[in-house]
Amino acid sequence: MDILKNISPINYQDYWFLANYVLLYLISPILNKVINNSSKNEFRKILLVLFFIISILPSLTAQIAFNNNYGYSLSNFILLYFIGAYLRCYFNINKFKKLSVVNSPSFLVFIFLGIVLLNVLFYYLAIKLAGFNFMTKYISDVIISSTFSYDNPLVIFQTIVYFIFFSSLTINNKFINMLSKTTLGVYLIHTNKLLRSYVYKYFGMTGYMNSSMKILFFLFFHSIILFALCSLLDFIRIFIFNFVSGCNSFIKLKEWIKKNIYDRGTL
Repeated sequence: MDILKNISPINYQDYWFLANYVLLYLISPILNKVINNSSKNEFRKILLVLFFIISILPSLTAQIAFNNNYGYSLSNFILLYFIGAYLRCYFNINKFKKLSVVNSPSFLVFIFLGIVLLNVLFYYLAIKLAGFNFMTKYISDVIISSTFSYDNPLVIFQTIVYFIFFSSLTINNKFINMLSKTTLGVYLIHTNKLLRSYVYKYFGMTGYMNSSMKILFFLFFHSIILFALCSLLDFIRIFIFNFVSGCNSFIKLKEWIKKNIYDRGTL
């Protein structure tokens, strides 16, 4: 059972991201109805309410007032989905690129780094507050617990800036597009519970935890090797899938399903 559990990508405990993504996909038709049937003003109000409940409230109360599991949750995915939909409907990226003050992507990088530094500043201020009294200790614990969580308002703002930054770029690179096909496979392979401990042990991650320089070395070198190996495995998987899908028997099976199930309205 453990093997079956860990080879399944819809495993909330180990594959929280993909599990939430699949759930979001399943409920997306309902979310789209809300989006498509709301005016810009109504959409903005919905977004503000969701942002307050899903991001601000958990961050200010250490997940007590609303337990959003620090952003590892379907509710956080719904919030991000609505933010993305709002940007798609009402944010004109071409008009944004023409503004002189933000004409260079470096401006967005500057904002992104500013938000990161602000988050780090809050974290270190919270550490300093911890030693004063009970109230400052509580405030410190709240800030520390939410500083780098996925539902932190600052982290969500970082995500928006990150999204706008890449939307403002025009990248036509066949290698990048080819490699991007394997990123989900890399995620599933290197985070698999059956492989994770062996992979990290082989790459020496556990032995580097006490050395900041070795940690940096691991992040910038070993992670590249790990990504390359996992990408290679996923390329093999893509080749096998393409080969199987190109077989005559598989093509006939698809045609039979389409003719006897989909075309007849069974599904």
